[in-house]
Amino acid sequence: AEHLDAHAWRHGVLKCLFLDIPLAAVAGLDRRVDAELVRMVRAYADERRAAGRAVPEDASTLLRSHP
Repeated sequence: AEHLDAHAWRHGVLKCLFLDIPLAAVAGLDRRVDAELVRMVRAYADERRAAGRAVPEDASTLLRSHP
C-alpha cells in the first residue's frame, strides 16, 4: 500500500479477486479504496455475471460498503 501508485495498487486488488485471494490480505484497502477501484470492481462483477459466473464475495462486500 505504501509503495504502489494508485493505478498499480488498483490492479493488484483486481488480481487478488481474479486469483481468489481474500481482500483482507490487501494492505491499506480501507484507506485506499476510491471511486476508480469501485468502478473497476463493478465492471469485473458485471462481466462475471454476464458470463454466468459467480461474483467473489469479497467483490460484493467491497461494492456494498462503497456504493
